[in-house]
Amino acid sequence: MRKAYDRLPQHIQLHYQAFKKRVETSGIQVLRMYKGYHYEALVGDRKAQKSVRLSRGYRVIFREWEKERILEVIDVTKHGY
Repeated sequence: MRKAYDRLPQHIQLHYQAFKKRVETSGIQVLRMYKGYHYEALVGDRKAQKSVRLSRGYRVIFREWEKERILEVIDVTKHGY
């Protein structure tokens, strides 16, 4: 993940850091309150995963364990529209 992160545009890295800090301080539940994140459950092969938008073109894909407030980031990916 670190190599992929380093290749992301600078503004996406900043958005990712803000996302990460918000989850660390307020928990996963807060993502559902901010419409700009477009929090959504994924389907198909990614059924157990969730995503939020960092920008119009980039998403963070993750798994969550709400009881433990653990977030496993799987990917930060360019999203095709």
